[in-house]
Amino acid sequence: MVSNSAAFVDDARRAAGRMFIDRGYRHEAEIVLSGHGDDFAEVRIALALLEAQARRQRSLLDTLAAYADPDFWDNLEDGTAPAADDRGAMARAALKAAATR
Repeated sequence: MVSNSAAFVDDARRAAGRMFIDRGYRHEAEIVLSGHGDDFAEVRIALALLEAQARRQRSLLDTLAAYADPDFWDNLEDGTAPAADDRGAMARAALKAAATR
């Protein structure tokens, strides 16, 4: 497999296999679904899409985690909270990045 994300390989194979079946390419579907077609462009494309989606989701979850952290809202020694400076900037940046990937 071309990618380092083994976690998504089975999903990519299933997506490519389903596409082959839907188009009447049963032999290719059998190859892919048995794990012997990872060099097929369809599998590589599905894997790349799954990885990109996971990166977008991770970015959004990381931003949500920052906002969920009580320390983000608590006052620092100078009486300000990180949230006061942020004013939604992290969320806007995460949403913009997710929309453009």
